[in-house]
Amino acid sequence: MRGFKFPGFAVLAATVFTSVALAGAPDLSGLSFCLDPGHGPGNGNHGPTGVYEHVINLRAALYLRDYLESANADTVILTRINTNPTLSQREDIANRNGVDWFHSIHHNAYNGQSRFTLVLYEELHTSTTSLGPQWPGQADVMSRIMARTIYEGLRTSGWMAKGDWSFYGGPNGGWNLGVLNDLTMPGELSEATFHDHPVEEAKLKNPDFLRFEARALYHSFLEYYDAGTIPTGALAGILYDAESGAPLNGATVSLVEAGLTYVTDDNSNGYYAWDGVEPGTYTLVASRDDYDPDTTVVEVPEDVFSFRDFRLTSNVPPKVVVTRPLPDAEGVPVTTDIGVKFSRPMNRPTVERAFSTSPEVSGSFYWYNEGRVLRFKPDNLLQYGTRYQVLIDTTARDLGGRSLDGNGDGVPGDPYQLSFLTATREASRARAFWYWPADGDTLPSPNGVVSVAFNKVLDPATVNLESFNVIGVLRQTVPGSLVYDVYGDSSAIAFVPLNGFEPGGRYVARAFTSLRDTTGLPAQENTVWRFRVADESFVLNTFDEFEFLSNWHDPEWSGSTSGTVPESTSFEISSEHVLFG
Repeated sequence: MRGFKFPGFAVLAATVFTSVALAGAPDLSGLSFCLDPGHGPGNGNHGPTGVYEHVINLRAALYLRDYLESANADTVILTRINTNPTLSQREDIANRNGVDWFHSIHHNAYNGQSRFTLVLYEELHTSTTSLGPQWPGQADVMSRIMARTIYEGLRTSGWMAKGDWSFYGGPNGGWNLGVLNDLTMPGELSEATFHDHPVEEAKLKNPDFLRFEARALYHSFLEYYDAGTIPTGALAGILYDAESGAPLNGATVSLVEAGLTYVTDDNSNGYYAWDGVEPGTYTLVASRDDYDPDTTVVEVPEDVFSFRDFRLTSNVPPKVVVTRPLPDAEGVPVTTDIGVKFSRPMNRPTVERAFSTSPEVSGSFYWYNEGRVLRFKPDNLLQYGTRYQVLIDTTARDLGGRSLDGNGDGVPGDPYQLSFLTATREASRARAFWYWPADGDTLPSPNGVVSVAFNKVLDPATVNLESFNVIGVLRQTVPGSLVYDVYGDSSAIAFVPLNGFEPGGRYVARAFTSLRDTTGLPAQENTVWRFRVADESFVLNTFDEFEFLSNWHDPEWSGSTSGTVPESTSFEISSEHVLFG
C-alpha cells in the first residue's frame, strides 16, 4: 500500500477500513488529491437517531482514498482523522502540498424532508453580480459530473451543481464557502444526501452505502481526467415488505453464480450492495424466514451502477388486529357498525362469505385501507340488550391465499370470534352531559348564547323551540333561534336570543324529552337549569357582515402568502352562523 500523508497530523500506515482492490484500466498516476472530511470531533451535526455527520464524512473519505490509490494516484492527503481543523487550516494543507485537486465531503441537513445531491464550487462575484466560477471549465465541470454521478449511485431525489455565492443567496446576502475561497487549485464541496432525512440517515449507517458514495466520487475523477473506466460492476438495492413498504432487516440476498451473500442490517434500511462484481448475468435471490422468497435475473455491466429492489410478501398468516366493538364490550349502541382490522390486505369476497352474526343481521360490507379494514353496516338497528356473536370462519383468506389465524397463535386455520352486548333501551337514551352557563352561574354577556350538549346525535326534526327554550322569571318565553351541530357521536344545541338578554336578568333554560335521537328514542329526562346575566350591556359595532367577498382578497392571491396548502385552502362565503359569547 502506498503511503499517504496527513500534514500536521500523525501518518497512518494502514486503515481500519477494508482497502478496495481494483485492477484494470483506471489510471490516475501523476495526480495528487486532498480529501477533506467535513467537520470533525466535537461538531454536533447529526441525524434523527444520532448519526454524526463528521463520522460519515470521514468514512466516505477513507473509502474514496482507497479507490484513488487503487488507480495509482501519486498522493492522497486527508485534512483530518481525529481532529477538527479550521476551514483555513484545511485549505492550507492542500495549498502547502501543491495537490492537483481538493474535494470536501459533507452530508446535508435542512428540514428532514429533502434528499437531493448538491455539489458547490467557488464563485467569483461583485456585490450584485456573479462573475462565474473561480476555476472555469474545471471546478464547475467536475461539480456537474460529481452531482450527477452521486445521484446515480445513491438514487437520491435529484442533483444540483452550483456556484456557492449564488446558491447561498447571491445579491441577497450570498457568501462563499470558507473551505474553498483561498484554494490555489480547483476544488468543490459535495453534499451527497441529507443526514437529517430519516430514510437517508438509515442508509448512511450502512458502510456499503458510503462505499457507493465513494465509488461515485472516484468515477467522477476518472471521467473528468479521462483516466479509464472501472472494470467491475456495482449492484445494490433495497428489500421492502410488499404490504407495508417498510425496509426489511435481517433479509438475505444471494448473487448465486458469484457465491456472494448479503444480510441486511438492523438499521431499517433494507439495503444491500456489492462493489467490484465481475460483469455478467447473475441469478439474484432474496429471502427471509417469514417471507416468500423471490428470484430474478440481473445483468451487471462494468463501470456503472446497477440496482434491483425486492418487495417480499410475508408468509405469516393474517390475523385480526382490532375490532369495533372491542371483544366482550357491553353497552354497545344499537346504531353501531361492526369493524374489523386485519394484519394484511384480505381477499374481500372470501371474508364476506366467511362473515356471519348470531342473531343474524343483514347488512352491507365496506372496505378501506387497501383491504385491511372491513366495516359491516347493518341494514337496521341492532336489538337492545342483546348479546351478539360475530364469526369469521377459516375460509377467509388474504391476497396470498393464506387462511385466517383466528386466535393469533401464528398457525393458520382457526376462526375468529367476537362477542359484544348492546345497551338496554333505557341506557341508550340521550342525556345532557354539559350546558352553558352552568346551573346558577352568570352569562358574561347579554348577547351570549345558551347551550346544551348531548351524548348522542339528535334527530334534527325534534330540535325546535318547543323542545329547547329559555324563559324569564315571569315565565315569559325569550324570542330567539336555535343552532344545532353534530360532533362525532355527540351533538349540541345553542339558543341565540333575538334581542339579547336583559342585563342582570334571571332566566331558566329547558331541554325536554321531546328531543329524540336518530333511532327515535326520547331523551332520558328533562334538563332544566337557571342562570343570571351580567349587569353590563355591550354595544356591538359590526365592521363587516361578511355577506360579500368584494372587500376581501383570497390569501392565495398575494404572492407573499406562505404556509398554506393551495389544494386544500378555500376562500368563500360560509353559511355557518356566528355566535356571540
